[in-house]
Amino acid sequence: MEIAIVGAGIGGLSLALALHRHGVLSEVHESVPEVREIGVGITLLPHAMRELALFGRAGRLVGL
Repeated sequence: MEIAIVGAGIGGLSLALALHRHGVLSEVHESVPEVREIGVGITLLPHAMRELALFGRAGRLVGL
């Protein structure tokens, strides 16, 4: 089974990581042609950081 994920935001990418962790193939589709800074910030509350830690990604955010 392969899953299509529409949107490469935090939710879409988190879902892709979770599926990958469980051995499920997924394909992420995004309408924006390139990733670039757009001048907005993202607030990560403690419960969001807990979820990123479960995915093994929280350490990369510390110190940015």
